[in-house]
Amino acid sequence: MLRVFYILSILLSIILIGVSATYMGKVSDARSESYNSYSYSPYDSGSQYQYDDYRADKDMTVEAGKITLPFFAFFLALAFITLLKLKTKTMKVLSIIALVLSALMIVWDFLMMDSPGGVSFDEAGGGWIFFALVELAFSIIGTIHAFRKKA
Repeated sequence: MLRVFYILSILLSIILIGVSATYMGKVSDARSESYNSYSYSPYDSGSQYQYDDYRADKDMTVEAGKITLPFFAFFLALAFITLLKLKTKTMKVLSIIALVLSALMIVWDFLMMDSPGGVSFDEAGGGWIFFALVELAFSIIGTIHAFRKKA
């Protein structure tokens, strides 16, 4: 059973990299577009500076946070299960590191969704990609251990 979770983890890590990179581009484009929507013309509606309060990048940041949250929950659960099932020192250490990283990413995700104007996904997405690469490495090692230990 653990083998299936680790193979799924490898696939989800790759998908998380793709989702993160896609949303980083979308949010960056939306943010650039919102900055370009300023009107500095004195002829527009009698006001020198106009700005529409709605920003699509904030909505996309919250959307990206909601999409990536299940990934982090899966990796957190997998690290916990690994800690219980595999008894080698290597996997215990990797599981503890994965638990801490997953918990930090969940907190960071909630902070990003709570204030999307303060922490935008195009700024935080690099952390998501780094996390996915770390989880990919841990998943490859975990898959090897799961097949070797017949867990």
